Amino acid sequence: MSTTLSTIEILLGYAYLKKLVNVVDRAKRSIYISMYICRLDVKDPLSPITELSRALIRASQRGVLVDITGSYGLSLSYLRDRKIKAHRYIGSNCFHNKIIVVDSETVFIGSHNLSNHATTPYRDWE
Repeated sequence: MSTTLSTIEILLGYAYLKKLVNVVDRAKRSIYISMYICRLDVKDPLSPITELSRALIRASQRGVLVDITGSYGLSLSYLRDRKIKAHRYIGSNCFHNKIIVVDSETVFIGSHNLSNHATTPYRDWE
């Protein structure tokens, strides 16, 4: 039986995205994202969300499985054109998840949506 040491970090605003980009850039096998608002097709080259979008594309290009499910703001064609699996949740129940799992080892949970507003503390709505 093995014991895994876990750490918990509280990340707000840009610190959350900075850490997420770092982890995505080191991903080896898989990135699963289940996100209520997921706006990754931002046109602003200076946006932290653009940094994340580029990191996810780089991961996909190096053979990492990137699979995203979202409710709102998900640009399916933008993601699929970049070889990222993208799904829109269309069920009748509320889908308000905000979970990211990288390589079955690192998990991000919390109230952050993936949008420009999520880079500002306490302002992650659209």
